[in-house]
Amino acid sequence: MAMPSRKERIRELKQRAGELSAGKVESWTADDMPDEQALQFWSRVVAFEEGPFTTNFQQLTELGIDLPEPSSVTDDTLSATLWAVIHGLAQLRVCLEDTDHLSDRELYEWLWTDLLREEVPAAADEGAVGHAGPLMGGSEEATAIYLRYYADDTFRQNWLRDFPDTPLPPQQEPPHDRDRLLPRPGPDSR
Repeated sequence: MAMPSRKERIRELKQRAGELSAGKVESWTADDMPDEQALQFWSRVVAFEEGPFTTNFQQLTELGIDLPEPSSVTDDTLSATLWAVIHGLAQLRVCLEDTDHLSDRELYEWLWTDLLREEVPAAADEGAVGHAGPLMGGSEEATAIYLRYYADDTFRQNWLRDFPDTPLPPQQEPPHDRDRLLPRPGPDSR
């Protein structure tokens, strides 16, 4: 029996992704994407959908990082606890962004109750980097916070043009200065 061609394998992977998501796969790929890249992409989609799954909480625990309940973290240990989690996430190739509007305690609580509890594929996708932040949910509140603290003038002008009936919050400096210190992937990562 002959091995399927790349195009046939891509078609099979797309079909499998559709089955795994009850037909709700939405994706876009460039028309000129090389077959090898398309094959890698769809292989990752299927692997992600099939599992197995874990959580970043479990992965950090396996790395030996202590994850105490937020209410038990004292003000004296909060910074060290938070940065241990941030650097642990970086080891897992998860980079945080847009966190300067939160205090250290608010960020740790969000990490502990939300981000670290989300299911993620147990098998690491070598070379892939995940980006996570408290504003990535796309809610109206998250959008307003982004517009207030993070959006540059061009983004804000485009927002006004595209959504003229939506109030634009005043631009402010975030109350904290953490994002510039967050670990980043790549050769010059901190």
